[in-house]
Amino acid sequence: MIIGINPHKMSHTDNAVDPAMNTTAASLRVDATLTGYRELTRWSKQFGERRWAVENARGLGRHLAQWLVAAAGSCSACHALRHRGSGSVAR
Repeated sequence: MIIGINPHKMSHTDNAVDPAMNTTAASLRVDATLTGYRELTRWSKQFGERRWAVENARGLGRHLAQWLVAAAGSCSACHALRHRGSGSVAR
């Protein structure tokens, strides 16, 4: 299971995605606090083996990404997508 996290200043939106089916299995929103991080890891244990993917891990997601590395042992950084012009998306 891949746990994808979209960080914001006050909260983080988390989605558990089944990579085989490319579908969302479950979602959760937690506060951007230590208590929220602990809630996220408790919630994620239901999925057994999991990989973490934090959007903008060098920006708003940095603290969470560092905490996940320390607590869970691994975390993949995902770069945020930027929208250009008429709806096109670029990296």
